Amino acid sequence: MISLRSVLWILTGAMVLASAANAQVVLYGNLYATVAAFDGVNSNGPLYNSFSTGSSPVTLTDVKLQLDLIDTGGIGTISVGLYADSSTTPGSLLQALGTLSDSSLTLNVGGTFDFPVSPGFALAANTRYWIGLSTANNSLSGWATTTSTAESGGGTDNIFNEWTCQTSGGQPALGRPRSPGSAFRVGLTCQPNGTDPFLMQIGGTIQNPASVPTLSTWGMLGLALLLMASAAFLIRGAQLTAG
Repeated sequence: MISLRSVLWILTGAMVLASAANAQVVLYGNLYATVAAFDGVNSNGPLYNSFSTGSSPVTLTDVKLQLDLIDTGGIGTISVGLYADSSTTPGSLLQALGTLSDSSLTLNVGGTFDFPVSPGFALAANTRYWIGLSTANNSLSGWATTTSTAESGGGTDNIFNEWTCQTSGGQPALGRPRSPGSAFRVGLTCQPNGTDPFLMQIGGTIQNPASVPTLSTWGMLGLALLLMASAAFLIRGAQLTAG
């Protein structure tokens, strides 16, 4: 007769495998750092902050930003996008992540705004990407900065090794495109995150976690279901034997 302990071990193994097949990760997390200032998306932007993946590919599922309204009368909109890297500067737009109107923001009161990525976007391992904020209609929104380079949200990325970009001198450069898909921005200055990184949190799902390297995500889920079915069969057999 199969013991209850054996059944519990099978169920535990199934749950561990199911969890590994959908392992969540925070790639970059300084969302809760002390705010030093808010840089205007229109007056200082477009604005960008990089982040990097680790040794495993990741599916990007969520982006959170700390934003506020820096002046009265704002009726514009910002666009949030995921960009490729081009020699430690923002490259081409990979995915539009969403928009936010000034009417959703409060004057001089920062808040966390969530931009879920659905369906998720596949990120390659050991690769730098950029989150970019831009406006085509003079939004008065601002993106929070901090003087700290410490992780404050459980991120795996080393914030100090990342980069931020904004317009040189804090003013829009003549002729600089503002559209989210712009591949080149005249006057854009990028610097290491040792100075005033932007506040954001980048979340995703690890693809093929290292804990089970020989199985795909679907394979792990299938094995978990098989183990759970086996446990149910053993429980049923034990009940019949006892009866």
